[in-house]
Amino acid sequence: MKHLLLLLICLPCLTFGSTRIYLNKNKKPCKERRAHFYRDVEKLPNGKLRVTTYKVDSSLKISAGVYTAIEPHEIIDTLWEYDEEGWLKSKEIYKGYDYKNSRNKRSEVELYYPGGQVKSLLKHGERSTQTTRWHPNGALRYKHLQVERSLEGEVVSYHPNGQLKSKEIYVRGRLAEKGERYDSLGNAVEFYPLVQYACFDGVSCKNIDEGANSFRYYVASRLHYPKDAAKEKAEGRAIVQFSVGEEGKVENVKLLRSAGHPSLDYEAIAAVGLSPTWRPMSVDDEALQVLYTIPVIFKLR
Repeated sequence: MKHLLLLLICLPCLTFGSTRIYLNKNKKPCKERRAHFYRDVEKLPNGKLRVTTYKVDSSLKISAGVYTAIEPHEIIDTLWEYDEEGWLKSKEIYKGYDYKNSRNKRSEVELYYPGGQVKSLLKHGERSTQTTRWHPNGALRYKHLQVERSLEGEVVSYHPNGQLKSKEIYVRGRLAEKGERYDSLGNAVEFYPLVQYACFDGVSCKNIDEGANSFRYYVASRLHYPKDAAKEKAEGRAIVQFSVGEEGKVENVKLLRSAGHPSLDYEAIAAVGLSPTWRPMSVDDEALQVLYTIPVIFKLR
């Protein structure tokens, strides 16, 4: 996706038909003989663009999307992604572009099991996300609502046989009363929450942001001001993105916005990357990867 703008700047006018772009293994433009993928860009009658990416060796479709515009911003209407067997993996529907944060605003996301069975559906509002998940046999697995990234209202889950597995009531991210949990035969068992957020300091987190907030203070306490930046009296605010994997390890550390000095940027990335292991996020006993973005502030005293 991030290379799409660069690709299309080089395209001739897309008034008629379609244009094919060849891509290397890193999905960057290249000559046909070195291509691992190719991308067809077609202008539709309504003025929108259909962009479809394939593997060269098998002509297997990797992704397809409909865009309202490509430049100066990539504004996506709908995006489909496919697995290596050709099955639909995900479908994302967007509702406009957030110019302040330079990102498309998701409206709905559907994920699929191999074979086409719907796995989960996420519906995004302005301040809320409704998540519904199904078992591979099509039975409802769980359903919950998050308002401003905290659980709200009734949270329920079910066994594959349809038997109620858990029931909880939340108010602003806190359990309103002790929840219920049952085995597949309907017998009551020891309760624990369906959703357990990733936490950095080991303390129970009521929403997805609490772990990141604790981590921000940890990073700030471990920063070493680079000597060259201090000598130049350089200050700034770097924005760093990272993920907490299924085993609780910090991964995929990436600089989103520079602090204005190379040494400050390097120190921000290094400080985040040296994080101890987190307690990973899990939903219905399934560990999940979570993406975070935090500021790293450098200020001379």
